[in-house]
Amino acid sequence: MEKQSGISMIILIIIVAIILVIASIGVNYANKLMEDKNLKDLRTDMLLIQAEAKKGLEEFCFQSVNLDKNKEEDNVKIEEIKKANLEGIPVAEVDEQIKNEISQLPEEIVIDENSYYLDEQTLKEMKIERLNTENYGHFIIKYDFENVNIEVINTKGYEGKYTLTQLEEAYNKGEQSN
Repeated sequence: MEKQSGISMIILIIIVAIILVIASIGVNYANKLMEDKNLKDLRTDMLLIQAEAKKGLEEFCFQSVNLDKNKEEDNVKIEEIKKANLEGIPVAEVDEQIKNEISQLPEEIVIDENSYYLDEQTLKEMKIERLNTENYGHFIIKYDFENVNIEVINTKGYEGKYTLTQLEEAYNKGEQSN
């Protein structure tokens, strides 16, 4: 009888060890799924921001195509067209807290006079309402007027990737490895 009790204890320990291994594999798999979901959510939101902002950029380019940047009166018109069509607040005009977060971005991400901060009101107007700064950080649009292009930048980033271009590259690598 004691032999049987000893064997039962060993079998119980083996079963518990197997359950622990299976549970740890399940937890690791769930964590990987959550990371993938977070990357996809951030990427999707940044794509939506890019699409909405591109409309305004194209309208700006259309309205300002015949204006000369070297003429003072045309510069005034260009600034008026920017205010009417571009999404966000020029980074130079945001409060110090936001500027501090922006200054924490890696050096290769250049924020200049063509960079605009998207506050919560602007995001709501763009129909992007599920974002909160605790989870996602702040969003910045960098307009490229010459190439009619937009880079979306996130202050929190995802695994060291802060721009939509970087996230797209990471996402595409992940898709190829699956």
